[in-house]
Amino acid sequence: MKNKWKFYVLPALAVAGAFVFQSCDDDDDLKMSDIPQTVQQNFQSQYPNVQWVEWEAEWGNYKADFFFNGTVAEWELDLNTQAEAWYSQEGEWLRTEFNVENYYFNPSATDVIPQAVRETISNIAGGRQVEDVDRVDMPGGINGDYFDVEIENEPNDIYVKIGFDGTQLQ
Repeated sequence: MKNKWKFYVLPALAVAGAFVFQSCDDDDDLKMSDIPQTVQQNFQSQYPNVQWVEWEAEWGNYKADFFFNGTVAEWELDLNTQAEAWYSQEGEWLRTEFNVENYYFNPSATDVIPQAVRETISNIAGGRQVEDVDRVDMPGGINGDYFDVEIENEPNDIYVKIGFDGTQLQ
């Protein structure tokens, strides 16, 4: 029985494990050579000081995952966080999502997440865990910007859009 374990079961487990880890591979990651020049130029123009960026293709668009450390001029707000900028295939900027979850858990960071937004999130969450808070910058100015919030609610989490004034959108 010991020999059977060594020669059949262990190799079978190793092969199965290799397939499991291969399925975790991020097949949608792209090299810079896969990104159209207009997309690259628009991203670099919008975020000139970014040191690290990883590109992905999602829903027919390009998404740049990067670490943002600077001022969002439109909001006159300094942020130090992970972000995702979305661009169309033609290079048109679609939106940027700044992860501000860590600011949510800092009650004094009302410059990043206004008190009215915090109260709306708390009311909707009703004691459930807030899993993600993104501050979303949209083309067309601050009036179209919003917060995108994910609240734990097994088996289906709750996703909510909230305006800067605390109004629930959608």
